[in-house]
Amino acid sequence: MMEKNILAACFSIIICLSVYGQEDEIIRLDSTKITLIGNKIYKAHQGYQKSNDSTYNTLIQYSEVNLSNVLFKTSTALLLPVSYNALNALVILLRDNPNFNLKIEGHTDKVGHPQSNLRLSIKRANTIKIYMIRKGIDAKRMTASGYGDQFPICEPPCIDNQRVEFTLVHDGSEQKLVTRKWVEK
Repeated sequence: MMEKNILAACFSIIICLSVYGQEDEIIRLDSTKITLIGNKIYKAHQGYQKSNDSTYNTLIQYSEVNLSNVLFKTSTALLLPVSYNALNALVILLRDNPNFNLKIEGHTDKVGHPQSNLRLSIKRANTIKIYMIRKGIDAKRMTASGYGDQFPICEPPCIDNQRVEFTLVHDGSEQKLVTRKWVEK
């Protein structure tokens, strides 16, 4: 709860600065600080704001890491380059928190044969695991599973059923990360 309050305060400060500090110069420096707040991952961006008295104040902005951007070439387990930013954020989160483990779960839609979909979902989950291993995460900290089209999240045909879900495991508890934008109906 305290982390949410801190994040809300940071967003308030950023909003105030953007409204009231129109003349102030903001120098933005990207960093690799990744923060987990609730079930979302945020990347911290540090910058400095020049004030009227020519001193600089530290400014930190947070942007949500969009895990729904973990995408593959159609009908393959080949990761698309758009996936790298989200996966790299997961790598940093796991590096910074060696007591976290990760479950990777692949899902497909109902197009095609169920056994082919199951194999594809397993391959996709393993592709992500291999990516993480190549970035320095110990394979023992991750599990990769595929479920094919067994657990749809929307009525077919629906592209959102083609997805990868991530769950952090820590001290016996599990926390599913937000991997898509929910549309309320």
